[in-house]
Amino acid sequence: MGNRGQNVQTLQSLLNRATVPGPALVEDGVFGVKTDTAVRAFQRSRGLVPDGVAGLLTAQSLGAKFVRQPQPPPKPGPIGTVAPASTVSPAAVLVGVIAKELKQITNAIDSIFNNGFDENEVLFTRARKLLKFGLNQAAGQLVSATRGGLAADLVAFEVGSGLLLMASGLGATARELDNGGADSSSIKAILNDFTAKISRVMDVVRRTLSGQLGGGVRAGSTLLRDLLGPLSR
Repeated sequence: MGNRGQNVQTLQSLLNRATVPGPALVEDGVFGVKTDTAVRAFQRSRGLVPDGVAGLLTAQSLGAKFVRQPQPPPKPGPIGTVAPASTVSPAAVLVGVIAKELKQITNAIDSIFNNGFDENEVLFTRARKLLKFGLNQAAGQLVSATRGGLAADLVAFEVGSGLLLMASGLGATARELDNGGADSSSIKAILNDFTAKISRVMDVVRRTLSGQLGGGVRAGSTLLRDLLGPLSR
């Protein structure tokens, strides 16, 4: 909270038009308590993580391309150092890799649905909604890991929380198939492998961001792809 500017004013305008009745926010460009409350209420209504951050998923749900809350400028480094050319944080790079792999896993399971459940469209639809909900929950949580100023351990914790939400969505999808009398063995196999890798993904994120991994972000991104990539093949 406390942010100001055109982005905040746009966010307030979108929130006022997103629900009926709307929150009746004053569109003054000031991200105060009422705006924070309205963001969280909207996120809950759309099944997103109610963290009060107008990130990518929240913006898309509001019908906007992206509304990013203004962030304070980075603190200057020691005298003589050169500022990085890119403003994308190392945490955001790693989270982007993870989010892409989660999407690939979802697409792979969609292919399983398409190939195996054509005869039961209702069951397929219910299972796919559960899978998508798990992905959206995970993505919303992953956004929290990109907030500036978080220590490596906290970023890893946020990432782990997002992956657990994805695992929960996979589990709910498998149970839906079981209840419908369909074969869920393929999805359970993915779930078991995915769950077993969560702690390893967290460790890669922590070691990368704390400088303990040789090769930095590039090496960390490669390790994450190597861990999660096989799940979608």
